[in-house]
Amino acid sequence: MADFLDRYGDQLRLARARERRRSRAPRRAAIASLLILAVAAPAVAVVQPWNPELGHPMLDDHTAIDRSPVDRSAAEVLAILRRPQTVRDREIATPLLRYAVGPIDNVQVDSIRALGKHHALVPHTSHDNPGKRSGAMLCILGDGGASCSPVSGVAGHGVIDVSDGPKVTKYVGVVPDGVTRVRFTPDSGKPVRSSVRDNFFVLRVRRKRRGTINEPVPPTTGRLEWLDAEGKVVGPAERRN
Repeated sequence: MADFLDRYGDQLRLARARERRRSRAPRRAAIASLLILAVAAPAVAVVQPWNPELGHPMLDDHTAIDRSPVDRSAAEVLAILRRPQTVRDREIATPLLRYAVGPIDNVQVDSIRALGKHHALVPHTSHDNPGKRSGAMLCILGDGGASCSPVSGVAGHGVIDVSDGPKVTKYVGVVPDGVTRVRFTPDSGKPVRSSVRDNFFVLRVRRKRRGTINEPVPPTTGRLEWLDAEGKVVGPAERRN
């Protein structure tokens, strides 16, 4: 009789264990499904009008908003401009739009895109340099300023910004579709490479000597090359004066 009760008790414990495993399985499956959705869910496009503050509040300068779409020739070669604008684009770009001053005007706010975490691509339809008025431009905003290039030259030259620090020279840029890496070869030194994501790259070249406030060292100069997925040089095009 005692042996029967022992076996019966073992069967009850096994049955309870199976029930607990069954009750946990749906919860595990539900959690796994939520994790998959969180990873796979694309960035949500925004549809409501955006009216960001353009320009620096300390400057007596007014930068206008332009609701026209970005120039087609730019969208044809830059995949980042062919996707919808997202909340992330607006969040990253908003604090950087204080640099949309000076010659930058008529900013096409609906075509602004985030570049990484600290830069934004800002198209605009008019650019006023002293004594010269240009047409549509693309600018990289970040690192305390803006660098712009004509839309007509983006396919061949991209948009490049160079900032200089005491230890490194930083090159950031927007390059056309098909460019997967960039390679910078200093005038004296070994090549430095960087990957391209969403048409954007950041490349840092370490300086050989540090400058001072009274004796700044010029930026590291050299040759920047665009590479495709097979490592073939595909640009930039040679500039013609």
